[in-house]
Amino acid sequence: MTTYILTCFNESEHAGNFMLFQKPQPVPVPGGAASLAWFARPTQPGKSSIIQWTIDYGFVWSQSSTLQPGTVFQPAQFVPADPMGINLIQYGQDEHGVPHLSDPSANGQRGYLTIQQAVTVTPRRSAVGIAMSGVPVAAVLAEPVMMAPFVPHPNYWLAFGQYQAGEVLDVETILDAVEVQFLPNQYTRSAFRAKDGRISLS
Repeated sequence: MTTYILTCFNESEHAGNFMLFQKPQPVPVPGGAASLAWFARPTQPGKSSIIQWTIDYGFVWSQSSTLQPGTVFQPAQFVPADPMGINLIQYGQDEHGVPHLSDPSANGQRGYLTIQQAVTVTPRRSAVGIAMSGVPVAAVLAEPVMMAPFVPHPNYWLAFGQYQAGEVLDVETILDAVEVQFLPNQYTRSAFRAKDGRISLS
């Protein structure tokens, strides 16, 4: 499996975190999907940090009862997934009321990662989502008898600030974000935060 590497250089006079996130495709549930801070790497002035990942997927859930910007999605369970294979999972509660993801199957629509939420789910008391490279990237609040079909769509946006991994983002307010694109057969890139706060790529 191919590993992508992004080396981030902080050439500014301020410490902070290089934060990589993805913009999820629309999900047909109330409010849509929340974008999460995928990686956050603290980087002092004059120093660099490395973000690396692979394109492999999983299902996750969290006890988060809100997905308001600034809250943190902390995964309680991770189950590997594949949009072209094992792509459907059920989220519910056991006989003791404990939330859990069941064993996944390949019965979902190809190209999607679908979370089928059972009637036992307590409304808006937890959240479900998908992960890439073992780390959550997008989530929705859980509702009983609801399907949450995510469309995996790798895209990478880099910003700098006081972010933490798993933080729910309002991507429309992140004005310094730059898209990190990779050409075919390109797997490494570098990012530079200048003294004026602008981020450039090479």
